[in-house]
Amino acid sequence: GNMSMDADDNATLVDEEKIYCKATIDDNFADNRVMVVLKHDESMEFKNYTTADFPQIQAIAVNDLTYETGQLVKAKVQEADIIMSNGMTFKSDNKINVDKYNQIIAIELAETGKDKVLEAIKELEKSDNIKYAGPDYVITIASSNTSTNDTYREEQWGIDRISLPDVWDEYTAEAPDILVGVMDSGIDASHPDLQGQVNTVLSRSFLYGQTTSSGATEDPLGHGTLVAGTIAAKTNNFLGISGVCWEADLVSLRVLLPDGTGYSSYAQAAINYATYHEIDVINCSMGWDCRPGSIMNYDVSLADSINNYPGIVVCAAGNEDADIDCSYNDTQYGEHDVFPAEYDLDNIIVVGASAYDQDLGDIKQSDSNHGENNVDIFAPGDNIVSCYPTSLCNNCTSSTEGHLQTGYHVYYQTSSAAPHVTGVIALIMQLYDVDVQDIKDAIIDSADVVNGFSNYCVAGGILNAYEAIRLIEEQYDNEHTHTYEYINTSSETTHRVDCTTCDYWYTETHTMRTTNTGIERCIRCSYTSHVCSSYSYTSVNATSHRATCLGCGASHTESHGQYTYSSVSDELHKTTCGKCGATNNESHSNTYTSIGIASHRAVCRYCNKTRTENHTFNEGGTVCTRCNFTFSGMINSTPNEEEEDE
Repeated sequence: GNMSMDADDNATLVDEEKIYCKATIDDNFADNRVMVVLKHDESMEFKNYTTADFPQIQAIAVNDLTYETGQLVKAKVQEADIIMSNGMTFKSDNKINVDKYNQIIAIELAETGKDKVLEAIKELEKSDNIKYAGPDYVITIASSNTSTNDTYREEQWGIDRISLPDVWDEYTAEAPDILVGVMDSGIDASHPDLQGQVNTVLSRSFLYGQTTSSGATEDPLGHGTLVAGTIAAKTNNFLGISGVCWEADLVSLRVLLPDGTGYSSYAQAAINYATYHEIDVINCSMGWDCRPGSIMNYDVSLADSINNYPGIVVCAAGNEDADIDCSYNDTQYGEHDVFPAEYDLDNIIVVGASAYDQDLGDIKQSDSNHGENNVDIFAPGDNIVSCYPTSLCNNCTSSTEGHLQTGYHVYYQTSSAAPHVTGVIALIMQLYDVDVQDIKDAIIDSADVVNGFSNYCVAGGILNAYEAIRLIEEQYDNEHTHTYEYINTSSETTHRVDCTTCDYWYTETHTMRTTNTGIERCIRCSYTSHVCSSYSYTSVNATSHRATCLGCGASHTESHGQYTYSSVSDELHKTTCGKCGATNNESHSNTYTSIGIASHRAVCRYCNKTRTENHTFNEGGTVCTRCNFTFSGMINSTPNEEEEDE
């Protein structure tokens, strides 16, 4: 038979040994639910479970938290069978790892009570088809109320610290918007700096075991809006702050109640939803910690939910100033256990918070957890300015902690550090079609090494966005590149892939994604049945203009070259594009000629725009104080008859 192991053993998550729960009645979990992880072989039956399948306990409801993920796995298996039966090589754009899939269900009990939950777990553990049964643990935001830091530094110092301006200057992303899930307390989509940044079509709330759009784009706590602003606040809009990834498409995955708590089952439902809708990266600035002396159980069901997810989960390390390195096979827990940060999974990046001291330079933020094995990297997490629901600012005063002005607060700790990493990952995904492991390696390997941080995290330092993208660029620009073509009029998901290096081609099944404006667009090759025709234009610089489709919101950059000029002041000229009407102010310089004693002609070196100016002379009356024109002899008061240009 199968070997048994304890839940705090450091097992590979795809192993099919039974994992026994060690929760006690003192742990913090729901008093009416049990989480069940089925073994892989059983999961591949894709069974629709009901209460009748669990006669050993008194169940009144069964909720499959991985139903959508299971449908993707099933579709991939069926697709492989068809293609391979025809002697063809199977290649799919479906990134689900079939071999890792475990079905996860939540069972609601007829009787409430934590003792009833523990009894049901013991009964379920007797089943050979069940890998793990355990409680539905309480989760909270990765923040505490202990921070009273009032040393507000220059607004958004973290952006400069991770070299983001260098990225913005050098790289332009033309790929479709990347979907970024914010698993938190909701996002205030009406915030002026987040309007148009939140995908209201895909955003969902998972509270109370329900998946609904209601409440997903509201934030009664404010925490999720702070996180969202750091990731993708509007930029170059003369308002508020700059987000790390300007064009990320934020998806609110609300799992926290107004008091900042929720349940593991809410998070698992959100992750399953993100898997099905191919949300590329999830920010998780929350979790829970196991304090010394506790025997909080290793939540296998949440670990397997993340393991099922093909994208990246960015987790906050927590804020107890604790070393979270520990091994699950130790007889005693380490100083602290923080989940999901301590899950040993390839698709998790754990982020600690750094601060900056004028005398010491980079330091660990005072509350941030650390661990040279379990924390991957540090990022700015002190005095971070971000968006805050304007409705929550109604009761704020100048003395309210964190309040700057209506709609903007300062926040601290690892909750603010994690979204910096999430935003950089979104930037990388916009620029390159890159594997999860390669992104994680680049983030860690490119860190700015800081003295003493080798004891704090794997990277030994702080996030560097520019160097991370350069590492990916060096790796992927040397590989084969591909172009995509929509080829099947009967199926909008079948697209042809052509290698531009070796002329090899094949077909892939792509996924059509609903954009924030309701248009279906392929997430891989940008195909859409919508034909862009009407655009609005904004000026990027003198000759480069951004065209945004009024129908679907897709944008691209065009080089325009026909301009008219008008004077704003002596050397400030307004350029107006003859194609799109976009305007831009430019600083020009002039050459001068005399057309009279005090009347001089100014000719612009750039646009040949001319104007007549009245200049003055020095006390001797021979040298113009504006353009240095000189004359000698008697002054002729008769002006030059040359006509003035327009």
